[in-house]
Amino acid sequence: MRGKEKASASPFRSRVAKPKMFLVLCFDRCQRFESFVFEGAIDSNVVIGCFDIIARNIKKETVIVIDNAPVHRSEEFEEKLEEWAELGLHIYYLPTYCPSLNKIEMLWKKIKYEWLSWEAYTSYKNLCEELDKVLSQIGSKYYITFA
Repeated sequence: MRGKEKASASPFRSRVAKPKMFLVLCFDRCQRFESFVFEGAIDSNVVIGCFDIIARNIKKETVIVIDNAPVHRSEEFEEKLEEWAELGLHIYYLPTYCPSLNKIEMLWKKIKYEWLSWEAYTSYKNLCEELDKVLSQIGSKYYITFA
């Protein structure tokens, strides 16, 4: 959805420059990949907005596996589970303290150690630009196999 639809990012922006935050979702056996970029902190409302976008755009029953981060366990987030399920989007929580089962951790490792250029680490601006470039090319230039 890069460049097509942003997950209600504007209400979370301010005039004060804030660091960019990246929210990345990989689903449909990691054949479908979505990333969202925001300025400032990512809270439950931001995550809910992203899941709302995905729920509206899926074409078949979809399961997204997530960790137990506080934004995923908030009352607001959990209140949306039934609505998303009715749209065909199902949420499965990983067991606590099991980062080795979290495919997104494997993806970040690949991004950090293989796909980002050394220039990305020379400044925060370069890091944001390079990371956004990598995220936009997953599935076309960059591939990962989960075995």
